[in-house]
Amino acid sequence: MRVILLIFLFLWPIMAFCQITISPRVSINHNHFEWNNSDIGGFSDPQEWTFGLGVMSRAQLNDKIYGGLSFNYYPLGISFTDLIVTQPYKISASIVDIKVGFEYQIYPNTLLGLGFEVEQYFQLQLEVINSPDLRFGENQKHFGFETSITHRFGRFELFADIFIGLNEVRRQSQFLGSISFFSHKKLQLGVGIPIGKK
Repeated sequence: MRVILLIFLFLWPIMAFCQITISPRVSINHNHFEWNNSDIGGFSDPQEWTFGLGVMSRAQLNDKIYGGLSFNYYPLGISFTDLIVTQPYKISASIVDIKVGFEYQIYPNTLLGLGFEVEQYFQLQLEVINSPDLRFGENQKHFGFETSITHRFGRFELFADIFIGLNEVRRQSQFLGSISFFSHKKLQLGVGIPIGKK
């Protein structure tokens, strides 16, 4: 989170004196997790599709380059079940993410972007299936890079982002209630409506 804050503080003076577009966004997101809390690893049963609500702030830095800062909240969060262990359990968590990056205008209405994303997992719950046992886990951060393409049609803009997690692990978690991804990739598809300019 400190890295995001430093980048934001660096970009803020630039964005303050540039033309800024604010775009509320709605998206659907396909998460692909390879995650398991057991030694043998494998795929869990994730909630693959969820939707997000967010906002994108974009500042034009020169004729072709834009700086961007976006925030997304996923009301349904994520949930997935570990079915491989002796006592199956379900993990669920709420998620927000913050992205900072740059976009390059490849066509008049089309931007290609590259950025850094931090995902914050909170309200982490572990529920043992067919049992009243409910545990609460610690808040966690996962980060990675994302690439995006955005195309504007009149008053609307369509976008697609691909996120690839970078802080993944190849070992077993030491305690329950912690999410350790072997890999995490996310495809985000959505629409935004630019509504403000400075």
